[in-house]
Amino acid sequence: MFGHPCRWGAETWWGQEQWADYHAGKVTEPWQLEPPSRPYTRAQIERLLEETDRCLGWVAARRDLTPTTYAELNAACAEPSMTWLTATELTRAASEVRERFSCVTLDDMTLSPADVLAALAWRLSRPDAAPAQPIPVRRPLGPLSEPHALIEATAVPATTAAAAFRQVDEAIERTGALPAKVSANGLDLGPADVLGMAAQVMIAGESGPLVPGPALPEIASAQCFQETHFNSWSYPEGFEPRFLTELARWQSWTFRPARMRW
Repeated sequence: MFGHPCRWGAETWWGQEQWADYHAGKVTEPWQLEPPSRPYTRAQIERLLEETDRCLGWVAARRDLTPTTYAELNAACAEPSMTWLTATELTRAASEVRERFSCVTLDDMTLSPADVLAALAWRLSRPDAAPAQPIPVRRPLGPLSEPHALIEATAVPATTAAAAFRQVDEAIERTGALPAKVSANGLDLGPADVLGMAAQVMIAGESGPLVPGPALPEIASAQCFQETHFNSWSYPEGFEPRFLTELARWQSWTFRPARMRW
């Protein structure tokens, strides 16, 4: 098998869309399904049956595989409806994301760079909050357009940093996504700029000089983001989904591994 086994089975044995209609109750009898436009010959059917039998036999013979369903897998990775961080945990996350622009693992919780920025913006835009007040974990989308980034080192006054934190926090509350750019007291900053600045403030209590850095997390350089292709019979001829490809890269901000909870 190469690729997704469910997709392989659905494409090999025609009618995935039609059978979906059948199970959704849109047609009442299997005989109402449309036949394939190019039916398999008897020889092709025999060959596919043999390959399918070999595939299932290989799976059945393995002792290190546990059959499951998507529902069971989702349940195993499900998280509480609301999660909170302590200031100590957030400081640890800030330190880790400052050292490495990537996701963070805190015990049984994973945080994407977007999650860390959302938590930092929430905490730092409320300077009068009690030190023991928990910080909500929000799961925003990444920026929905090309993220801005500094091109030269800049000294950021405390008032400008505070304004940037408030703008990021408000944008997340309003749109559910990171802003691609904020303008604080005349200074344009991208989400990565604000993340670096917020991490420094959380760790040291003040921000130092802000230096240029990558606008996207390190996972954005992975091959799956650099060589993204979309193919489907439903696309019109000549369709080039450049925006979808770029949007996928921008959403590298949300990358984090799931944690099994069974």
